[in-house]
Amino acid sequence: MKLLLTALQQVMLGCGYVQKRGKNTHTGNTYATENDLLAAIRPLMLEHGLFLIGPRVDGPERVVGENVYVTFQWDLAHVSGVIYPNPISVVGCGRNSKGFE
Repeated sequence: MKLLLTALQQVMLGCGYVQKRGKNTHTGNTYATENDLLAAIRPLMLEHGLFLIGPRVDGPERVVGENVYVTFQWDLAHVSGVIYPNPISVVGCGRNSKGFE
């Protein structure tokens, strides 16, 4: 576990500001997309022996009103074979009639 945490610290030290290229058309807010984040951290992760396994969908979609909620999960792993015990979870929400594709 120490190797994984040391590598994670190195990635955090090396990563600067992540550009926000996503835009919520309803509110006008900007946000960092998954691609924005990965573009910033993936080279550093690989340099320090870290990688993500996934994504996978955790559980069924939930529908609340017109919104569809889906939870995606990734596992953070190190080349030493250690997998961080808590998955990284992100909840996506949208009003797409098809849910998430």
